[in-house]
Amino acid sequence: MNHARTAAKRAATGSLIGLALGDALGLPTEFIDVPRIISWYGPWRELDLPGNGRVTDDTQMGHDPDTPETRHGMILSC
Repeated sequence: MNHARTAAKRAATGSLIGLALGDALGLPTEFIDVPRIISWYGPWRELDLPGNGRVTDDTQMGHDPDTPETRHGMILSC
């Protein structure tokens, strides 16, 4: 198996997983400015992780292979 291809697939998978995790963890504070987040939740290092994370349309759009970038060859398939 081609090691470069395997590394690229692993990097792409990690990016998509990171997108979903960041989206789920950031959902409660989306569109809220930093001073308000701190006043509501306190310092971020003291925040509890949510029990059940939810993804938004940001994750769904990030996982959609039919985007203008892929249609025009800007992202190469692995």
